Amino acid sequence: MLIAAHDKILLNKGFGMANWEHMVPNKPTTKFRIGSLTKAFTALAIFQLHERGNLNIDDTIGTYLSNYPQGEIITIYHCLTHTAGIPNYTSFQDFWSTTMRLPFTLNELIDSFKDRPLQFAPGSKFEYSNSGYALLTAIIENVSGLTYSDYIQENICKPLGMEHTGCDDGRVVVPHLATGYSYWEKPIHPAYADLSFPLGHMAYILQQRTY
Repeated sequence: MLIAAHDKILLNKGFGMANWEHMVPNKPTTKFRIGSLTKAFTALAIFQLHERGNLNIDDTIGTYLSNYPQGEIITIYHCLTHTAGIPNYTSFQDFWSTTMRLPFTLNELIDSFKDRPLQFAPGSKFEYSNSGYALLTAIIENVSGLTYSDYIQENICKPLGMEHTGCDDGRVVVPHLATGYSYWEKPIHPAYADLSFPLGHMAYILQQRTY
């Protein structure tokens, strides 16, 4: 927790445990996976590209993702606001038992849901969908010519001095990374999830900016 006011730090402290097996306490330098808060980075990247004239949030996704079914009626704005009607791949029946444990490329992930029918007409309803943010990830990469991770580093993290924030692929060793747990009367290990594919909707790790 970091609390500051008028450039004065009032509190800078960690609470609880970063790792229960080795009894490692949380510190101000501990890094955490931020899960779906990654979507805020993705949305900021899209608005940066909009502001620079590289895309328009009212463009259809078919403008940037060729051959995407019904891409001519789904806009970037629909994906940003969870109003596209695209089925959420994390709600598919086999996701928790099988899919989330397997490595995927971004294109393979998109292939897993692109041919499924829309759940409603784009813009007519709200329904949370990680799939829409997977498409936004692909659009960022196609428009910028950079990988999602590189784009975020160069255009968001470095300009803001966020030197200890980055994309976690689950393979590179990240110093000071907290271990994730579920809780069932006491801390337990969560189900394994491969981190090769979440990218722009679940893959970022964050350490507070140092002062």
